[in-house]
Amino acid sequence: MIAAPLKMNKADSAITTVFGKAKYFGIYDENSDEVQVIENPQQGGPAVLSLLKEKGVNTILTQHLGQRPLSIAHELNMNVYYCTKERMTLKEASEKLKTDNFTEITMANLSQFSNH
Repeated sequence: MIAAPLKMNKADSAITTVFGKAKYFGIYDENSDEVQVIENPQQGGPAVLSLLKEKGVNTILTQHLGQRPLSIAHELNMNVYYCTKERMTLKEASEKLKTDNFTEITMANLSQFSNH
């Protein structure tokens, strides 16, 4: 399962530039090809990561992430990828993840992605 912060409460919404403060998150199930949209409890990145993990998410696509959320994502065995600034939906980004080699966000390269 792949998740990303979304701009609106719609399955075909674009991925937003914020992470923890995003109002909505999309969860893409590759098996069913369905996107479920959930409301962010607005407690920040760390809280939403636990919720996403409970829903079976193991991959996060984002344009921005802070150090604490990244650390928690790694503790939860979630991979985090920078999905470019290009406007795209979660389904589109999930397809591109398979072919475009998005950059994985790690503690070593986090500074490149924490200011976008």
